[in-house]
Amino acid sequence: MKTQIGRWGNSLGIRIPKYIAEELALTVNGEVECRLENGMMMVCPVNKYGKYTLAQLISQELEDEPEVDWGQAVGDEEW
Repeated sequence: MKTQIGRWGNSLGIRIPKYIAEELALTVNGEVECRLENGMMMVCPVNKYGKYTLAQLISQELEDEPEVDWGQAVGDEEW
């Protein structure tokens, strides 16, 4: 898709189409990284929560946690 370059103060800016912003979960004031690769400008979202995606975190095996004994019921709890 073609888009137009506009002026933003002394800099230039581009508009990101809505469908791309939604697909990449981009938000107002969100961060992106801009770099040049082989004569092309690459604009990539910055993952501010670390280098892992949700899918990567979910796919990891979890360590078994020992069962916790909370003691006898005190009050009207139902076990």
